[in-house]
Amino acid sequence: MALVNHVTVPRPRPEVGLGEWVTVPAGAGVAVADRGPDDVRGMMRVLGADEAVTAALNLVPIGVTDETVYVTAQVRSSVALSLVAQVSGGDSSDPVALPADEWVEVSLDHFVTGSASDVTVYLATHDGTDPVELPDGETLEFTMGYVSTDEAPLISGFHYFDGGTPDDLDENGRGWVHEWTGGQWDSTSTRRYGFAGVLTATWNPDLAGVHLIVDGGMWPSEVAQLRIERSTAGDPTVPVRGVEKIWAPGGGYVGTDHEMPINTLVEYTVYGYDKRGDLVDEANAVVKTTAQECDFFIKAPGNADLTQNLTLRQVDAMESTTRGGAYQIAGGGALGQSAGSDTRKVSITVRTHSPGEAKALEGLLSAARTLLMQHGATSPEIPDGWWWVASWSRTNVAQKDFSIWPKRDYSFDLTATEVPAGVGVRTTGTTWGALMAKCETWQDVLDTYPTWLDVVLGDEGGTA
Repeated sequence: MALVNHVTVPRPRPEVGLGEWVTVPAGAGVAVADRGPDDVRGMMRVLGADEAVTAALNLVPIGVTDETVYVTAQVRSSVALSLVAQVSGGDSSDPVALPADEWVEVSLDHFVTGSASDVTVYLATHDGTDPVELPDGETLEFTMGYVSTDEAPLISGFHYFDGGTPDDLDENGRGWVHEWTGGQWDSTSTRRYGFAGVLTATWNPDLAGVHLIVDGGMWPSEVAQLRIERSTAGDPTVPVRGVEKIWAPGGGYVGTDHEMPINTLVEYTVYGYDKRGDLVDEANAVVKTTAQECDFFIKAPGNADLTQNLTLRQVDAMESTTRGGAYQIAGGGALGQSAGSDTRKVSITVRTHSPGEAKALEGLLSAARTLLMQHGATSPEIPDGWWWVASWSRTNVAQKDFSIWPKRDYSFDLTATEVPAGVGVRTTGTTWGALMAKCETWQDVLDTYPTWLDVVLGDEGGTA
């Protein structure tokens, strides 16, 4: 089964995320951000040391019964040699000749007998009879590795470029698409489905938000309006603030959703509409929002740039008053009557560690008093959610100026509340200041950035 890239203009992700490749000799391979075939950025590079080289994708989950596994990868050697492919102890492929400095697709079909939950794929320098050494100082590079079956055309976690889909698409041109995303946003792997190449969702731990990119060039037809919804297990599906339904000429969008829950899987769905408001298509992305145990995020509604990550020092008693009362009955005893309970209240203390953090926190409090608070702890003392700040105070424990004692403690009196209304402020991959620092004129912008999407991402190389 051949695999075809249905995206006419590949948009590879920045940096690399090829950690699934394992190389022998151990440690010989290193992930690099150079461009490979189809201008895809990211590959695993092995430096020769007069030894045979093996690259493996270990324990790829397949979950099949009596089914064929299909393997393809792109390989390049700086010196002419031969290479074979093998799946979990099966027969090797015929040797594939690798001319010097040319990308070659290596492919293999292997029938898995019985029920198997995973396979390991090996690519080895071999002439079919004996191992072949990669000379000292020469390089062998791997990228775009695919492992697929008829039941699972592309398998999560083992695909390293954007836009690949199998031949067996449905009538709407859809297929499973899995991709790696890289270090620009310190991201984890994302899973996408829907029309290939439309939506990318990437976790940004610094902003404690999910960076959303809708590539308008990937819609099957013209899109003029967008809506993005967020879904998590146990919670209702809600629109992302600021993208409830917006006009988006060209069908593209870049922004950040920071109001999603943390330490869970979050699914996003983007709906594309034409000028009349009719649905063109939709696409999905799933991302894991992993926070550290010590993280305590305080967020303003609709503005990811104001998010603060502080040290939670103290949580006082949580309280909730019952509405109603206990009424005495003639002759003794009492009758309790309740009309529900007041919302929870609590006082907490957080600490900043520098004058900049203190100024940023006070700026946040000047902008909003209904705040989203999220604690990365496994069993947080204060429940994640929206809290109204009735009052706050700052304490200088050491009674020293910032140059001697930079830490400050802030106490908040909080009342639990619901999600506030309001619009969102878009947070993208760059700022106008950063753009002006690179480009003096508008012509410089046109010469530097291939598309408007690249402008808002601050990416000169045409990568998203």
